[in-house]
Amino acid sequence: MLTINQKVSIFDSFTELTKKVGKDNVRFNYSYAQTKKQQKNVICQFNINTGNGYVCGKYLDSKSQYKVDPRGWINIKNFNENELKILIKESINSLSK
Repeated sequence: MLTINQKVSIFDSFTELTKKVGKDNVRFNYSYAQTKKQQKNVICQFNINTGNGYVCGKYLDSKSQYKVDPRGWINIKNFNENELKILIKESINSLSK
């Protein structure tokens, strides 16, 4: 399992994403300005205390391997580095179509 700093480093490596700090300074969102959908957040509610957060899965292929909750989000708490990078890329691509 990745540390919180490793996850933040992965998020920050996506230069097309903009980091937004929540009002509580504990949660972060990363948005994608070039989205073709209504959805702008790729990563939401990332908690710097727990390492939990969500990646947008709402527009992924219905045959994807991810467990998408009813709101359209994928919990990333237990993802490894490679899985997380792939998911974020897929999410960004799904918002670009």
